Amino acid sequence: MPHFPPPRATDRDGKTVLTFPYHPELIAAIKRDIAPYARSYDPDSKAWTICGDYRQRAVALLLRYFPAADVPPARRFNTGPRHHSTPPPPRTAGGSAAHLAALCVTPDAPPEIVRAVYRTWCKLCHPDALPAPERGRAHRRMVEINGAYEALRAEGKA
Repeated sequence: MPHFPPPRATDRDGKTVLTFPYHPELIAAIKRDIAPYARSYDPDSKAWTICGDYRQRAVALLLRYFPAADVPPARRFNTGPRHHSTPPPPRTAGGSAAHLAALCVTPDAPPEIVRAVYRTWCKLCHPDALPAPERGRAHRRMVEINGAYEALRAEGKA
């Protein structure tokens, strides 16, 4: 009988890692609700890695299908939609750690890797390369990526 990992969400390096037994509806929901540039699947560890603004949404999906999942307390609450009376501050306004997290890069990544990841994000998120319904979200993500990369270049980390 195959061994399935218990459903859990862990935070690591500014990303959320989801592990759970095979569940086709949850996988379909992740692919439907989490943008391709913010999710990746590692077949070796059988885990989904989610970064950016989609982390909370991914945990909400996991809890919908596995209510007893092992989730850090900080992630278990506030899983509903965000409502702000004023717009939140830009994600890249927190120094180099926030800029690296916006690009989903670890702090010890060399400048060549940061540059390669930036170019990959640009190819994946460019509004002209996506269908019309996704262009608004892609434009916002491109603004975030470009701002983070420019700040890292100014600091000499890219």
